[in-house]
Amino acid sequence: MSKNDSTFPHSQQQEQQDQASQQASSRPMRLPTESGQRDHHWAMTRIILPRFLREDAAAIFTEHLRQSGRKMVADTWDEFGRSTIKNPADIIPSEELAVFIDHTAKGSEIITIQMPTPLYRNETYFMAIVCQTPPDIYRTFSLEYSVLPQGGQPFTMLTGICNGNRSNFGLGPAPDKAAFVAAVAAIIDEGQTPMTTFALPTM
Repeated sequence: MSKNDSTFPHSQQQEQQDQASQQASSRPMRLPTESGQRDHHWAMTRIILPRFLREDAAAIFTEHLRQSGRKMVADTWDEFGRSTIKNPADIIPSEELAVFIDHTAKGSEIITIQMPTPLYRNETYFMAIVCQTPPDIYRTFSLEYSVLPQGGQPFTMLTGICNGNRSNFGLGPAPDKAAFVAAVAAIIDEGQTPMTTFALPTM
C-alpha cells in the first residue's frame, strides 16, 4: 500500500481523472499552481478539531457537539483566528459553520461539521465524526476540494483519519451534505477499505 495518498497506478489514476472531469461544479477554475491551503482553514480541519477527539476529551467534545455544536465550533474557529493568524485579512469568518447529526441504516451516529467554503486544494467542505468503537476510538472523514493537475478541473476527494493514520477513499461525491453523509455511511456500514493509508506526522 502506497504511503503517498495521491499516487495511484497509471490506469487507476487515469480512471480517477476521467471520473473527476465529469463532476459538475460552478467553482471558478484555478491554476494548478494554486495548491496551498489557507492556514486558518487547514489548521482547524487537520489539527485543532481532530485534537478534541483524543483520549478522554473525545466523549466530552462529541457531547458538546450534540448539545451546542455550532456555537462551540464557531467559538473555537474564531478564537484560533484571533490568536494565531497574524494577518487579519487571512482570518476566515465562521458564519458558514454548521453541525448536523445523522445516523446510518445500521444505527451508527455521524456528526457532520460544515466548514467555510473551500477555495484551495485540500481545503474541506465537510468533516464527519464517527465513534468507531465506543467509547474511545473515533474516526473522522473529510470531503476535500481538489483540482486536476492539467486544466484545473475541480473535483472532490473523500479522506479519513483514524489512530494517527490518514486514508484516501478516492473520488468523493458532489459537495453536498446529504451526498457526503451517504458516502460516509456506506464506508461505515459496508466496511469499505481505503485505497491508500499512511501515518500522519506526530503533532
